[in-house]
Amino acid sequence: MFTVVALAVFLAAPPIELTIHSSDSVIGSARITQKLTESGGLKVEIRMQLVAGDVKITVVQEGEYDSDARPVRKTSRQSGGGPELIVRATFLGRTATVVTERGRERETRTVTAPAGAEIRLASEFWFIKTKPEPGTKLTAYRFDLTKLEWVKTTVTYVRSEKVNAGGKTYTGHLILMDDAKSWVDDKGAPIRIEMRGIRFERKP
Repeated sequence: MFTVVALAVFLAAPPIELTIHSSDSVIGSARITQKLTESGGLKVEIRMQLVAGDVKITVVQEGEYDSDARPVRKTSRQSGGGPELIVRATFLGRTATVVTERGRERETRTVTAPAGAEIRLASEFWFIKTKPEPGTKLTAYRFDLTKLEWVKTTVTYVRSEKVNAGGKTYTGHLILMDDAKSWVDDKGAPIRIEMRGIRFERKP
C-alpha cells in the first residue's frame, strides 16, 4: 500500500511560503517547514502572520513525530491582540502533559487518549516518507492544542489532480482530513489548503 521515499532528499527541505485568504481578501501569510530527522522522525513548523483590522497576530505552531508517527511534542505560541498565549504538549505513550501559559498565568494538566486508541498519525509522512495509493484511508487520534483533547481523525488520500494556487496551476495530491482539504506536491509540501472558510495558497 505504501512506497518508501528516499529520506536524504527531504532532510533539509526548503520552507514553503503561502498567502492566507478569507473569501477574496488576503488576511496574512504563512511559512511552513517540514524536516525529517536522522532517526526517521518528522518536525513541522508553521509560522503565520495574520491581520485583523489594526491588530497584527503572530502564530507559531510546531510539531514533532517519531519514526512510527507517534507524537513527541507540540507547541503553539500566539502573540498580538492580548497577552501572549503558549501551549506546550509532550507525550508519553497515549498521555499528553500540557502546559498552558497566558501572560502570568500557568496551568498544567494531563490528558490521556481513550484506551486502545491508535495515536500513530501515519498521514503526517505521506509523500514525505511514504507514498500512499489513491483511496488510502486511516483513522487515528490526534491531540488538538486548541481543544486540549484527543480528537478522532479520519484522513483519506483521494487522487492526484490539477489545482490552482497563487494564480499558478500545479499537479497536487488531494488529501481530506475531517473538514479540511489539502493538496500537496510529490514531496509532501503544501500547495493549497482549505479549512473553515480559510484558504492557504502557495506563493508562485
